[in-house]
Amino acid sequence: MTTRRRIWTALAAGMAVVLTVTACQVDGSASPDPAAVVALQSGSATSSAASSPGPAESSGPAPSSSAGPASTATQPPTTIEDRSTSVGPSSDVPTTSTSASGPTLVFADDGYAASVVVVTTWARALVAKGFRVGIRTIDQEATQVAALKAGQIDLALQYNTELLEYLDAASDAVTQADVDAAIATKLPTGLSVLRSTAAKDDGQLAVSAATAAQYKLHSISDLADHVGDITLLLPATNGTKFARGLTDYYGLTFASTKVADWGGPKTIAAIKSSAAVGPMAASQWQIDANKFVTLTDPKHLFFTENFIPLVGQTITPAMRITLNAVSAKLSIAAVRGMRQQLSAGGEPSDIADAWLASVGLG
Repeated sequence: MTTRRRIWTALAAGMAVVLTVTACQVDGSASPDPAAVVALQSGSATSSAASSPGPAESSGPAPSSSAGPASTATQPPTTIEDRSTSVGPSSDVPTTSTSASGPTLVFADDGYAASVVVVTTWARALVAKGFRVGIRTIDQEATQVAALKAGQIDLALQYNTELLEYLDAASDAVTQADVDAAIATKLPTGLSVLRSTAAKDDGQLAVSAATAAQYKLHSISDLADHVGDITLLLPATNGTKFARGLTDYYGLTFASTKVADWGGPKTIAAIKSSAAVGPMAASQWQIDANKFVTLTDPKHLFFTENFIPLVGQTITPAMRITLNAVSAKLSIAAVRGMRQQLSAGGEPSDIADAWLASVGLG
């Protein structure tokens, strides 16, 4: 594993935990709401009257119990969307098959809000072409790959650098194009990737518009002259590694630091109210809602994590054309906008249908 990957592997794991909390935590609480966590993992989250830090991004009612996910799908397999709460393939979820009414495809998201809206958008584009698509949640990368190889699912959303790390931990590819090309050379027989999106969910450093204007900030490098003026917000987990990465890559050592969270309510509040810079996930809708400025990362401190469809052999050339057309138009602003609608209680299918129609793909 490369030095860069060693430094940031633990941070990536911590970020994943924070993103789960960000998607499901009830505003003002210090820990995730258990029912919301279970709901999000099943493709739905609680729609509480209180907003969450990200507010709960709902695709349906929360389960009544937080003891664990239900063992059966809530809708019959013939419906357009069939979500499972299991972490692996099971007989109560539709598998790839062909019947008199046409093929049934099964797509997998990982339960995170960004994944839910992107996978739903890919699925609804094919539904508009006459296909039936079930969507289920599988939150483990190895399980997704195994399910694809077994023909139990047909498409799984992946984050491109994370997928490359899984396939080849020694790779030093950093740009979207290089990462995608490297993935294509390492995939198991029978699997392939389609076009990745410009939209992504990697880490980014954000400041308020006022702070960006005051200190003329456009990239992380621009912080070098202002480490005594701006407070660095540290994630609660692996904050030392986070600060060290900024020092190693950009020579930045801030005079003032404050433990906050990764894109959570503490970070958002501090950025809004003070000269502070902190980490957020690229797809968080609060970036646009608060007019935050995300700083470019010319030295590639953060992994690029563009959404990329990993598919099996059941995805036909015609399906690939449709899916690639969607990915070509799926911008980070589009994903943020759809996540904001999800946080307000919108249904994923309705949100996806509206966006597809707006770009001429509905």
